[in-house]
Amino acid sequence: MILIQTKGKPTPAPLPPPYALLLCFGTKSNPSATLPKNISEILTQSPTNGLASNVSSSVLPLYAGGLSFIFAGIRSRKFPEEMWEGDFSVKAGSDDDKRVVAFLKQMKDKHGSNSVCYISFGSLFFPIFRPELIRYILKTLQGTGVPFVFAYAYGIVPVPNEVIEEFAGLEDACFVKFAPQWAVLKHQATGFFLTHCGSNSTHETIMAKVPIVSMPFAANQGEIASLLTDVLHVGIDLKQTKTFIKPPFNKLYDGTVVEGTKSAIKDEMRTVWQRMKGKEGEEMCKGPKYQMRVRMGEVKERLRESFNNGRGKQDMIKLGECRL
Repeated sequence: MILIQTKGKPTPAPLPPPYALLLCFGTKSNPSATLPKNISEILTQSPTNGLASNVSSSVLPLYAGGLSFIFAGIRSRKFPEEMWEGDFSVKAGSDDDKRVVAFLKQMKDKHGSNSVCYISFGSLFFPIFRPELIRYILKTLQGTGVPFVFAYAYGIVPVPNEVIEEFAGLEDACFVKFAPQWAVLKHQATGFFLTHCGSNSTHETIMAKVPIVSMPFAANQGEIASLLTDVLHVGIDLKQTKTFIKPPFNKLYDGTVVEGTKSAIKDEMRTVWQRMKGKEGEEMCKGPKYQMRVRMGEVKERLRESFNNGRGKQDMIKLGECRL
């Protein structure tokens, strides 16, 4: 979010420390839930006269309506036309880009369409207190026969070299610091996206109509993950990876008890990978991955309609007419 002042100078929103919830995410209230009130106070106590947000009224009507009531207008996000039309040709710029695209082609030829897991937690988030989670992810993907692309350019700490070295020699694995994310998501080989549910990644996976497996870390990522998995049903949330400082608070809203042990985490991952992988042959179209992909396409169409004819269109026009 960006607060826009009357003087024309953007002012950052009052967010909590960026890494404060990496260890205990899930035990405390999501700080994002308090942002509207906090930002509202800032708005009333400063010359700020606008708020830019990526919330879509077509997907979250109640939340967007509440923000609209407080801030008098939601400003919609716009994507390149090819992302809306779905006719984007896969492009590769750097040598790493070309290597990733070549790997995806190889996996499509070997395993078929929608067979690859794309893994990225952005360039900021990483399980710094539980790096073994990365090994569990890669090991269980390997064990269930799911090829993967792992983009690991993290700004907090680097992925341990021994992890990369342990799996880098696999024929069905591709490691790269920066992946051409849109090209990966749009590739026919890509089946699902293991993501932290950051805002950009969420919007891009919707545009590409790729189902997700969520592993949120902090800020509003848990909220976005819940929206995608519990409300829109276009993905599955990993629950056993959630970390709790105080064990009495390890029961989730749906009754799931987070054991958090190596066995519980790996068992859940294997189950989720199998669900996302779907059944082979003619039965695949009846599997959950196919259904999630269809539903993701429906979400994209709702956003497209909003952008072309609905609230999103109106708000983009208003944003263009804004006078600072």
